[in-house]
Amino acid sequence: MHFSIDHGGGGARPSVSADLPPTLLRQLHIVRSRRRATIGIRIYPDRIQVNAPIGVAQSELLALLAHKRQWIEQRLASARARFAERPVYRYEAGERWPYLGNHYPLVIALGTHTHVALRDHQLHVCLSRRGRRPQAERVKAALTDWYKAEALSLLEAKSRALAGQLGEPVGRVAVKFTRSKWGHCTSAGDLQYNWLILQAAPEVVDYLVAHEVSHLRHANHSAAFWRQVEILCPHYAEARRWLKRHGHSLSM
Repeated sequence: MHFSIDHGGGGARPSVSADLPPTLLRQLHIVRSRRRATIGIRIYPDRIQVNAPIGVAQSELLALLAHKRQWIEQRLASARARFAERPVYRYEAGERWPYLGNHYPLVIALGTHTHVALRDHQLHVCLSRRGRRPQAERVKAALTDWYKAEALSLLEAKSRALAGQLGEPVGRVAVKFTRSKWGHCTSAGDLQYNWLILQAAPEVVDYLVAHEVSHLRHANHSAAFWRQVEILCPHYAEARRWLKRHGHSLSM
C-alpha cells in the first residue's frame, strides 16, 4: 500500500504527519471527488480509504485521521480478523463450494472442452484435455466464468423484474468483481453487481437487487430510499446485517 492522492489523473505523496505512524501512512489512500460534500473513511484489511471533496485541505484530512487514530486501528484489526476467516480454496475435488446459500462438493473430470454444471447436488467442472496450465488454475478460471455467467443471468432478470414493478427504466446490467462494493447504480440507470453475491443465500441476493433497483428512483440513502427497499424486499434488514457481517466470506 502507498499514500497517494487521486485527483482523477495522478497522485502525490503528502508530507508525513507526526501524529500518524508510518504503518498507517503506508496504508492510506485518499480519493478526491467533485461530487462529494463530506469526508468518508472506509477501512479494508489492506488499506484505509479516505473519500474527500476536492476543496478539503490535506492538512485537515491528516488532522482528522490523527484524531480518529484509535478508531482506525481498531477497525483495521477487526477487518483483518474477518479477512483471516475467509475460506481458503485449493480447487480440488471434494471441496464444498457455496451457491445461493447451499454448498456443493466439487467434482473434476477431463473432457473435450471446459464447462461447469450444477447437477445431482454436485458442482461438476470438466476441464479440456488440451489445457496446459496447472489444474488448480484451470478449475479456478472455470468456476470464475461460471459464477459470472450465472450471476449475470440471475441478477439481470431480477433487476428488470423489480424495476418493472417501479416503472423505472434499466440500462445495462453487468457483473464485476469489486473490492469495496456489492452493487452500484449509475445516473444513467446502469446496474453493476459483484458476482460473488451468488455465493450468498437467495434472500441476500434479493436484498442487493432491491437496494440497487431502489437507487433508480432515489440516488441517495434517504428514509424514502429505505422505505422503497423495504417495499421491494420486506426482509431487507436481516439480509443487510448478514452481508455486513459475513460478506467477507464470499470469495474465490
